Amino acid sequence: GGVGREVRAGALPYLGAALPIGVIGAAAVAIFAFVLDTLAGRPLATPNALGATLFHGAPFDLAAPIQAGYVFAYTLMHGALFCIAAAGAVSAEATLSRQGVSLNVQFVFGAVGLFLGLLASFLLMASLSEIRWSADFGVGRILASNVIGAVAMATAIHQRAVARRPEA
Repeated sequence: GGVGREVRAGALPYLGAALPIGVIGAAAVAIFAFVLDTLAGRPLATPNALGATLFHGAPFDLAAPIQAGYVFAYTLMHGALFCIAAAGAVSAEATLSRQGVSLNVQFVFGAVGLFLGLLASFLLMASLSEIRWSADFGVGRILASNVIGAVAMATAIHQRAVARRPEA
């Protein structure tokens, strides 16, 4: 039951592992966006446009002047969402490990699950704002960004699991 139950130490046992893994995934996607923006001659355009759209309701515009507040706010939200996704993935990895599922199978299912979760999160964000995801970003960029984030996090989770395995 839940009422009156004491919260024991370590009630969120995977949070410590999830935070750096989430940061790794968010950073991988941010670097990808920064490279694309820089190659297009407008560094930080993506987080600026997303921040302006999500937090101010401005039309999505990659050519808008860069405002540090939008970039910062979007970067914080982006990182937090990736940490939440990582917490679920780290918890799932621990459960699958206890069930005896091989690390390679965990990696594949983790990467696919993270990809689908990240893609669903982006599409939800786009549907709640003025982002026309296919026109403003392009399907290829959206898919690539989510693959990069999912593989980065799944790789970090896999490496963590390998390091925790007892020596044979």
